[in-house]
Amino acid sequence: MHATKINTTMGKKIYSVILCFYFTIAIAIVYGQCNLAVETNPALSGTPSNCNTANFKCGSGAYYDLTITPQTYYNFSWANGAGGNISGFCANPQNGTGSGGLFTTNQTCWYSGSTTTLRVSANRSSTTWNATSGTMTYRHADPSTPTITNSNPAICSGGSSTLTVSPAMTCGVAYWQNTTSGGVSTAAQSPQSVSAAGTYYYRGYSGGTNGCWGTQASTAVTVSSDPSLPTLNVATPASGTSVCVGQDLSATFNAGSGGVSCTDEFQYVVSGAGPVGGTFAYTPSNLIATASMAGRTVTMQARRNCSGNGCDGAGETFTTVATWTVVSDPVAPTLNVATPVSGTTVCEGQNLSATFNAGTGGVSCTDGFQYIVSGAGPIGGTFSYTGGSPISTVGLGGRTVTLQTRRDCSGNGCDGAAETFATVATWTVVPDPSVSIAVTSSPMCATSNIGTITATPSNGTGTPTYTWEWSPDGSTAWTSVVVQVFCLPQAQGLQFPVLRMFI
Repeated sequence: MHATKINTTMGKKIYSVILCFYFTIAIAIVYGQCNLAVETNPALSGTPSNCNTANFKCGSGAYYDLTITPQTYYNFSWANGAGGNISGFCANPQNGTGSGGLFTTNQTCWYSGSTTTLRVSANRSSTTWNATSGTMTYRHADPSTPTITNSNPAICSGGSSTLTVSPAMTCGVAYWQNTTSGGVSTAAQSPQSVSAAGTYYYRGYSGGTNGCWGTQASTAVTVSSDPSLPTLNVATPASGTSVCVGQDLSATFNAGSGGVSCTDEFQYVVSGAGPVGGTFAYTPSNLIATASMAGRTVTMQARRNCSGNGCDGAGETFTTVATWTVVSDPVAPTLNVATPVSGTTVCEGQNLSATFNAGTGGVSCTDGFQYIVSGAGPIGGTFSYTGGSPISTVGLGGRTVTLQTRRDCSGNGCDGAAETFATVATWTVVPDPSVSIAVTSSPMCATSNIGTITATPSNGTGTPTYTWEWSPDGSTAWTSVVVQVFCLPQAQGLQFPVLRMFI
């Protein structure tokens, strides 16, 4: 309310007292204008520069219109005398809307909003007012220290991180200084997206031409290369090797590199279907058993699986780093044709031979053949053999010939009975047939002209049959005879007749 001027006493001007007041309309607070009469507007002691303070005194009942900068944070404090009761202080935006409108208390962080003029006054009605030392001090406010949120502190090349202040600053406007510590650039406000590595600095600013910069905060962003998959260290046996079924496989690796939030992963793939085929997780150095995997291919694969922002590329896809081919264990050559048939008894001098079906399976294998002549001496022992070649039995009468085969393999894991010589054919060799002749009387027919000749065949094969022949001179004119009791004619002056037998 307003009181009118009533008189002038002894040359002194007396003004009515104008009170700061407010009233309520529909629950909304509406502040009074504090339009006090002007005694003498005080002179400022200075204009704030950056964070420097300025102050002025304002007597009871006086006011001063302070020009302020819009969208700026200010610090206002009022001291009545030695800093006692400041009742009666009033600051009121004359245009625009500052934060909270009119205020009568000290403000450590007051936002001007769109206000350009703030009326500061001292209410004459205050009973505690010190008319000589009431002082207003103001400056740009100190911004609060920000709390930074960095969405992806570590990213891969091509990724990005969003830098924000959370929660919002309580005093000041937030600005990124990018990678310049202590910078004053206001070009990059929060939030922003960054993709380059570095430490990003952030400060609050109170605003205006000469505003204050707050305490610096920072956050770092690192950039890693895209992931590279693990590489093969040692494959056992070496990658690309063919192995026999039952040979264990294993591998060790050099760790993958690059990427963010990555895990090196390994698997092996067995070709084909069925219970042994498929894809299986693998732990480096563990053994992979190849039992029942004959005819399959085992493929070792590796990848570097990353979940970091921007991480991609070939390194994240399973890639083959080693392979093995699994073959069956060796099977020895088998007999094709034995000449004569295996198990046959042959006469001395009969050639023997055999052909074979090639051995199968195994790795780095050679089919081997040998024959064994029973007994000791120069003709007994073990001899190498080439399929289809003749084996002479001259001098082998009474011996047994045994033919053997094997499949000798040097490949990884190849073993079994096939690698040991085993018999596939045998023959029994007997001497050529012979005969023993017995004469009942000698000389024959010396007196009676009658003699008995007995022949006993031996050796040879089968049932023996024989024939007799005689010759008057033992060399010519051989004549067959069919009797064993025989009287040979004797001629004067001739050689003694000779009798022979064929078996």
